[in-house]
Amino acid sequence: MLGLAASLLLALALALWSHNLASQAEQARDTSRKSKNQIELRLQQAAAEKGELGERAVLYRELQRIGITGKDSRLAWAEVMDSVAKAFQTQDISYEFAPRVPLDKTSGNVWPYFSSTLHLQFKPLHEAEFLAILADIQRRAPALVLLNSCQLSRSPTPDEGALRPLSADCKMQWLTAQQDRGER
Repeated sequence: MLGLAASLLLALALALWSHNLASQAEQARDTSRKSKNQIELRLQQAAAEKGELGERAVLYRELQRIGITGKDSRLAWAEVMDSVAKAFQTQDISYEFAPRVPLDKTSGNVWPYFSSTLHLQFKPLHEAEFLAILADIQRRAPALVLLNSCQLSRSPTPDEGALRPLSADCKMQWLTAQQDRGER
């Protein structure tokens, strides 16, 4: 009887010990599963961020290619204006770029935008050429070009039979962005 009691006690102790081990194993499994889920979630987030960064890099390279990002290249701007004048054989074209000014006066913007106003005066032969010149400037410009205002008028001529060219007086904004590194 004593042997039977000892055997029962030993069996009970083994059962409790194995139950305890099973509980610990379940806890370890649950902890591992939570860790695995967190790691998978972080991997998914990293993959999404990688995709987003890739898209942003493509956009940045495109903006850089067309000249919107980086320092203003006034020489390139002047070359654009000269090539437009030459392409259209426009008479009496004159232009002046104002100094660039920040669009956003608040600090802390990593990519602040800047604006330079172009005052443009020229004499197109007709209205279609006027529109074509403005479109060509916007297409060729190494900046985002917005038309603020244009005044188109007939130039007064004393002779009624003479060609009456138009006069155009326009203001355009040339917008660029430059990474803020404390150098403006």
